[in-house]
Amino acid sequence: MSAVPDGPDAPRGSSAAQRSAERLLDLALARIDLKLGGLEAKVDALSTRLTHLHTPTLLVGHAEITRYCRKRPSTIQRYVRFMGFPALRWGRHVVSSPAMIDGWLIAVAQRKRDAKAARHGQSRSLATPPPKG
Repeated sequence: MSAVPDGPDAPRGSSAAQRSAERLLDLALARIDLKLGGLEAKVDALSTRLTHLHTPTLLVGHAEITRYCRKRPSTIQRYVRFMGFPALRWGRHVVSSPAMIDGWLIAVAQRKRDAKAARHGQSRSLATPPPKG
């Protein structure tokens, strides 16, 4: 793989140090090729998973909602009852959407941050810039 052949085929002007440096360079390039091959495989696997990932616009039933949220059904039902989780009745089904759930999660996180700041005497939200001084 080296650019300069070793042994009797080596050009007369090349030194042992130059050949050694070229061998080290070849080894480094081979290691880089191995790492890139591994990274390419990981990127291909990830892109395949992402292209097959389908986010529906409407989640129907507790099973789909809990699968999307990665929570147990009892947890989601408790969130609906006590925390205002955005799940609506549609006939005999419970319906929600990923956009509504994501918005609710952001709002809950903001409320938690505001409550924590209020407990520590820092009653400012993320929307308000910190005081200068």
